[in-house]
Amino acid sequence: MSADLQWLVIRKNNSFLVHNKVGGRDIFSKEANNLTNTHSFKASGLVNSKTVGVSANGNKGLVLSTKNRNQSRPRQVQTSVKLTRGARHANKAVKGATSKYRQDLQRAALARASAILRSQKVKAKKVRSGRKTAKAAKPAATA
Repeated sequence: MSADLQWLVIRKNNSFLVHNKVGGRDIFSKEANNLTNTHSFKASGLVNSKTVGVSANGNKGLVLSTKNRNQSRPRQVQTSVKLTRGARHANKAVKGATSKYRQDLQRAALARASAILRSQKVKAKKVRSGRKTAKAAKPAATA
């Protein structure tokens, strides 16, 4: 079945739709391999034959998943690669994977990868040094 026909069938009603309840017309989607989480044919991970997905790999790294051509075997449709070497390597891998595969989703994939890596970064606690007053400075100077 063609991707256009599949989109016409699932466009109005599927289990991944999320409607904005607070006055907006925005319709979002929770499906896998939908980088922008918008309900559109371009971003859909269900109907397109080529999709790209970026997700977190626990607390360290990313999982980059793509659909391959083996559509007749559902278990082997997804190809996943774990990227744990660091932010620069992960961003380079995402850019390389999307450059010839789905270049229209490259910017969204890089944005999602950067956001995930930023959320996984451990923030160092700031150690505040106490104020030095005149009384505390005098004994040190006279000793």
